[in-house]
Parts: sequence; structure tokens; C-alpha cells
Amino acid sequence: MYLRTIFELNRRYGFTKFVIVVPSVAIKEGVYASIQMMEEHFRAMYGNTPFEYFLYDSSKLGQVRNFAASPNIQVMVATVGAINKRT
Repeated sequence: MYLRTIFELNRRYGFTKFVIVVPSVAIKEGVYASIQMMEEHFRAMYGNTPFEYFLYDSSKLGQVRNFAASPNIQVMVATVGAINKRT
């Protein structure tokens, strides 16, 4: 459901930045796997609209920079713990 919402928000309003925040690492991995499995389906459904997705990792700040600067749909998947982390 959240993937369809992402593409609809992009199509209707031009939104390109999305953060999916989940409570645990296991759920984060499941969400990431779901995006991987559904990637081709949504590309076909939405006219091959370019989008990128990644798992947030505080040691890979280049991904966050790309997230902020890219004109394409960007989906960051993170846990609550990673966001609340002090370092």
C-alpha cells in the first residue's frame, strides 16, 4: 500500500522524497525486500518512472546527500532507533 501511495503522490503532486520509518530491523529488511520484489511492477505501472531506494545507514552519508539532491523519487527506509541515534 505504501508503495502505491508513493507513486500516486508523485504523479498527482510531484513529491519525490519519502522516508519509511519502521520499529525494528526485521521489519526494515522486510520492507526493503518488498520494494525489491515490486520494483518492476511499479516501473511498468507508472510508465517507468525513475526511483531509487535504500536502507538508511549513518555511516553512508553519501546516500543521504543523493536522497536530498536527486530529482527522482527517493525512498529511504529507516528504523526509529537509527533516527534517534545520537551519533
